[in-house]
Order: sequence, then structure tokens, then C-alpha cells
Amino acid sequence: LALRALYIEAGAEYNDTGDIIKKTAFWGEEVVHKPGCYYLNGLGDITEEQMAYIYRMKDSMTIFLASNDAARGRFWQDMGDSRLRTLFGTNNYGRWLTDKTIGGANPFASMKIEVIKWTNTSGLATSGGEALAMKTSSDAFFQNTTLKVIDRFMPSKDCSFGQVTNLAELRLWATNFNIDLSKNQKISKASIIYTIENVLKTTSKTLLITLHSNVYAKCAEGGEWYEDVIDALNTVNEGAITGGGSIGIVSA
Repeated sequence: LALRALYIEAGAEYNDTGDIIKKTAFWGEEVVHKPGCYYLNGLGDITEEQMAYIYRMKDSMTIFLASNDAARGRFWQDMGDSRLRTLFGTNNYGRWLTDKTIGGANPFASMKIEVIKWTNTSGLATSGGEALAMKTSSDAFFQNTTLKVIDRFMPSKDCSFGQVTNLAELRLWATNFNIDLSKNQKISKASIIYTIENVLKTTSKTLLITLHSNVYAKCAEGGEWYEDVIDALNTVNEGAITGGGSIGIVSA
């Protein structure tokens, strides 16, 4: 119980009601918080053993975000341990997320982590009304086959998520690069629309989101996502982008 109090103080929640609790994860999906389990970052079935291990790593994200050396992202031990399903974020994110760039170090590569969330809060620091997100590329998550959710970040180059085969929820902010999701059959409609709506407004580029053929079929005319996706594309391309560029979707 003493350890449980520490877990809760750090930001986790424990379900001692004996009943299932329905919650809304930070990416908008309704998830289940099971009795006798912990809830953290949208995962509601974290066991006592898993939480003990996650808590052992509770300062990992803070240390990582505070570092000027991207290679230091790979500082935690036992990266392949399946107990490390997510990490506690940092509450002290204001000055770190603005200009932080990850490149080449692949800090989250080959981990068994399922959800990556930079902060302990549902939002991000703001400056001038714009969210400040992590600057990185898909290289940071290379060969992470268990990863399902990635919190908001700014692509730092063209991104391909072909190695992140279970990716379902992705939040890309200020997109100014091509995005390849052609291997990601589980990617959600919300992820696609978020990327479209958050393209860099001053871009002069013709940007493309490449989708798996099955996912593209949902977005194409006659597909179940078509109206929402085409509305997002039209809104952005007909006025939101001020730099003369455009955003579109294509099938692999």
C-alpha cells in the first residue's frame, strides 16, 4: 500500500472499486480501467508487477527531455522488458519541448513500450497559442513492434513508420514533410485527420500522406471515412495553408 501511494502520487490511478471504470484516453478513445489494476497514459490493465517496474523508471522521461545529447535517450536498462509498457511523463516540460530534437539515436527503438507520452498532463505547453511539441522523426521508434500510441511531435524529416507495425494512434504537429503510413494497417481516422489539420500553415510544399491500400479505401470516395477526411483536406487546402502548399493522401 505504501508503494501504491507513491505510484498514485506520480500520476497513476488504481481501481479498487471492484468494477470496470470507463475512461477517455488522451488520444480520445474510450478505454477500460480494470479492477485491481493501474491506469496510466491510456492503459487500464497495468498489473502490480508492471507498475513497480514502470515506477522504477519514473524519472526516465524527465532525464531524457533534459538532455542535450539525443543518444542519452537509450539510458534505461532492460529496454526489451515487456513490463515497461509506458513511462511516466514529466511535469517540467515547458522549456524542454520547444527545441528538443531527436535524431540518429533511435532512443525508443526495439522497446516493448506500448504508449509514449512526453508529459504527465493531457496538454502541452503553449507559446503564442501554438502547442510546443517534441521535434523528432520516426527513426526514434525504429523496430518498435509493440508501440500503439505516440504523443504529439513535429516531424524533423520525411517519416516512415513501417517498422512500427502496431501503430494505431499518431499525433503529428506542424507537419512539413511527407508521411509514410503504408505499412500501418491499424492507423486510426483520427490520426489521419489530425495530421491533415496540423500541417504547417506556411508550407510551400506539396505534402503527401501515403496510406496502406486498405486504409486508403476507407478514405476514398465511398469509404466509411471519406466525408470526414475530404472535409479536412478541403478545409486545409482551400484556405488554412497560407504558404501556397498543399496536403494530400495517396495509396501505397
